Amino acid sequence: MLFLAHTYNGFPFALKTYSDQLYSLLADSQYVARPIGLIQREAIRRYLRANNTIYAITTAQQLTLQGDPAVAVFPFARPDLAILPGSLRLTGNRGDSLTARSDSVVLAGIIANYGRTTNIPLSVRIRRYTAAGQLIREQRFTRPAPLYADTLRWVLPNEKTTTGPAYFELLLDPDDRITESSKANNRAEISSAGPASGLPFTPDQIAPILDVSFDGLHITDGDIVSPQPRVDVLLRDDNTRLLRTDTTNLELYLQRPCTSASCPYERLSLRGSTVSWTAAGADNAFQLHYQPPTPLPDGLYTFEVRGSDLSGNQAAPYQIHFTVQTQPEPRAATAYPNPFGRQTRISLLLSGQTPPSTATLRIQDLTGRTVRTLTVAGRIGLNEWVWDGADAHGTRLPVGSYIFRIDATDSPTLAVPLTGRLILQP
Repeated sequence: MLFLAHTYNGFPFALKTYSDQLYSLLADSQYVARPIGLIQREAIRRYLRANNTIYAITTAQQLTLQGDPAVAVFPFARPDLAILPGSLRLTGNRGDSLTARSDSVVLAGIIANYGRTTNIPLSVRIRRYTAAGQLIREQRFTRPAPLYADTLRWVLPNEKTTTGPAYFELLLDPDDRITESSKANNRAEISSAGPASGLPFTPDQIAPILDVSFDGLHITDGDIVSPQPRVDVLLRDDNTRLLRTDTTNLELYLQRPCTSASCPYERLSLRGSTVSWTAAGADNAFQLHYQPPTPLPDGLYTFEVRGSDLSGNQAAPYQIHFTVQTQPEPRAATAYPNPFGRQTRISLLLSGQTPPSTATLRIQDLTGRTVRTLTVAGRIGLNEWVWDGADAHGTRLPVGSYIFRIDATDSPTLAVPLTGRLILQP
C-alpha cells in the first residue's frame, strides 16, 4: 500500500500542478516501471523547476509518501507474451480430428500477456512439418496483442498429399518487433497425433548457399555475356536429412532493359526444353540449369535468384547486372600485374552472338620466337589466361620484355590478333 498526501493545508492550484507532474511521469514509458520514490523525486524536481514560488516550495515539502519508496506502482517494464501450456487444440474444419480428408486445419490456443500492454500488433507464425522435418507450409497471422489473455483461432489449408503425422509449430512475434521480458514462452508445438512437447527433429535454422555462374564462369557486375547464356544455379544446404528433388521455392527473376526509373521484374518459367535440374545427392547440392528460350536483345539486364531449403530457411538473394552486346567487338586486352614476377593474368572481353571455338594466347620474345602457347575454349564475355613466366617445359624464362598475341578460330571478332607487352621481373 502507498499513500501520498499533504501533511497540512494545501492550496488547490499548487496541488493540481504538482499532481499533473506526478501523473505525467506515471504515463512516461521511461519512468512508469521505476520505484515510486524515484518518480516522486523527479516529479518534485520538474515541479520546482517550473514553479519557483513559496506555494510550490511549501507543497513540495509538505507532500509526504507513506509506504516503501522502493515499490513500483507498475512493476512490468515490458510486455511478456506467452502461449499458455497445454492450451493448443488441433482439429479439422468440422471440429473433428484432422485427417487427409479435412478441408482445412483449425488451430486454437490461449495467448496471454504477463507484462505491460503494447500497441504493437502481434504476429503469429505457424509452420507445418512432416515427421522428417520438411517444411510443408508457413503462414503468418497478425492481430492486436492481448491485454491479458485471449483465445485465438487460426485456419490453414490442409495439405492432403502428405502422409504420416503432421507437426505444427507456433511462434509469437517471429520478427522480434515487440521487446519482451522473455522470449522463452513464445513457442509451442502440437501434432496431429496428439500433444507434442517439442518437435521430433532438430529444427534446421541454417540458411542454404546460392552459387550462380554464366556459361561456366562467375561474372562480375555489368560483365558482357552471350545473348543466350547457360545459367547454372547451385543451391547447397548442410541439412543432408532433407534432400531437394525439384525446384520448389527456387525462383529466377529478370529485369529487362527499359528507360523508366522502376522497371518490372519478370519471373522466369522453369519449364521447357531449356531448363533442367539435377536432384541433390549425399552432399545436398541441387543444380538448376537455365537458358533463355530465345536470344536476348542488346541492353543491360538485372538477374536475381531467390531460394530456400526444405526447412524454410531463405538463402541470401543473388543479384547481378549483365550486358548483352550482339555486335562482335574485341575489347582491349589487359594484363595484371604487369610488370610481374610470379604470374600475370591476361584478360580479354569479347562481345557478339557466337563465341570462337578456341582463343589462343602466344607469348613471344623480342626476336619473334614463340616461347609459350596457351589455349582456352572461347566464350562471349571474359576470356582469361594465366602465365607463370615459364616456357612449355616449365623452365623459367629470362627476365625482360615479351610480346603476347591473342587470336581466335572461327571468329570475325579477332580477324586481326591483339598484341601487348609483358615485362618479366626477377
